[in-house]
Amino acid sequence: MSRFTLNTRAGRDNVLVYPYDEAFFFTYGNFLDLLDKLANQYDLDDRLRSQLYGLCPPSMLVEIMLHEEIGDPSISDGFADLVVQVFPDEVAGDLMDLITGFVNDAPKPNGFEELVWLVFYNDTLTLVSLESVREHDAMVYTFTSLVDSE
Repeated sequence: MSRFTLNTRAGRDNVLVYPYDEAFFFTYGNFLDLLDKLANQYDLDDRLRSQLYGLCPPSMLVEIMLHEEIGDPSISDGFADLVVQVFPDEVAGDLMDLITGFVNDAPKPNGFEELVWLVFYNDTLTLVSLESVREHDAMVYTFTSLVDSE
């Protein structure tokens, strides 16, 4: 891992840049297609359709992957609770099946091993975004510390 200093003050961002990961984002694109099929299958209204996509950005899925990797199911459990609150039961169940499939089967994105290390050794960091920057052949992770830590 390249050397850098984490900013562990609350609300401060840490940005990590890695080469663009074609396989990960291709798989995420397929996941979005499955979300679209799910929305059409249940004829979700615009509000629920928006929430469906809003709950599943790549950063949320990677955050779940990270915590599952270190044996901490709290993120996925909390996410499942949120899904059940927002969607009717059958939609929630099918959505969680899609998310579980993605988390278990998607290729780990570039930098995943280093991200696991960050999350494992600093539990105040939360992944808030994962953006692809195709024109620069890069992907950018942004972490924020939720509380001050040392």
